[in-house]
Amino acid sequence: MNQNIGNNRRNISRRSSETDERKQYEEKIVILDYLPHGRGMGRGGNDPIIIGVGSTLFTLLEVTVSSGEQFIPLDEVMIGKERDRSIKHINRRIGSEDLTIDARDKMQDAIQQIIATQEKRFINFFNRAGSISIKKHSLELIPGIGQKTMWLIIQERKLSPFISFEDLEERAGLSDIPQLVNKRIINELEGDERHFLFTRKKS
Repeated sequence: MNQNIGNNRRNISRRSSETDERKQYEEKIVILDYLPHGRGMGRGGNDPIIIGVGSTLFTLLEVTVSSGEQFIPLDEVMIGKERDRSIKHINRRIGSEDLTIDARDKMQDAIQQIIATQEKRFINFFNRAGSISIKKHSLELIPGIGQKTMWLIIQERKLSPFISFEDLEERAGLSDIPQLVNKRIINELEGDERHFLFTRKKS
């Protein structure tokens, strides 16, 4: 009976965690492109829009904005409860295939900017990441990290948690951790990945 109670609690906790993840929304985006005349024919008509990437789940969004405003790529805009006055409404979540050429060109820089301003968040990933199966560890999903480096990271973090990208790079023998994370995020946004470390699963 106690075992059943424990299982029920774990199931409830798992469902609660999954629900919390689904309820997460982006509060802020980094602008990838500004279309003062919209996309023209089709959805959204000629209303001005911005295309941006969320700073929490890297959600790609199309947002209608007020006319007469200036929006510069790589600037940040609040779109959540405390949204910028120029934000009219969020049109839709888009896929990488819906990005304009200019938006696609800016995506890597925008993601790099988000990673740089949230260093602690990504270092926490390396300190806490666990296995995703009997044979695979989530650290191995980061480009450039094989089994040897994965075990070195695990051993080093047992001695003391990593405190910065520089600390991680020195102790794990890696270079440019932000760029490796960037590649993984772009793979999740553009590819057909089975596991999602930093982004929201495609609906």
